[in-house]
Amino acid sequence: VGQFMADRLRRDLAAASVVQAGVARLVAVAVEDERRTFLHEAHTRVAALERLDDRRRDEHAVEAGREEAKIVDDIVTGRYARAGAR
Repeated sequence: VGQFMADRLRRDLAAASVVQAGVARLVAVAVEDERRTFLHEAHTRVAALERLDDRRRDEHAVEAGREEAKIVDDIVTGRYARAGAR
């Protein structure tokens, strides 16, 4: 009877270990899914910020071009006015 109980205890412990390993696997899968979702959302936010940065850089270039055109117009207009005043 002692050997039977020892075998049964060993098998019960083995079965409990298998169940515990299954639970640990499910927890790991859940954590992986959560982290994957977090990383995907972070990637989406970074991409949006990069697009915004590109847009602002483009807007700045356009505005700088307008400022340069305005300065050139002022210079040309001033020269024309001085040349016409002679």
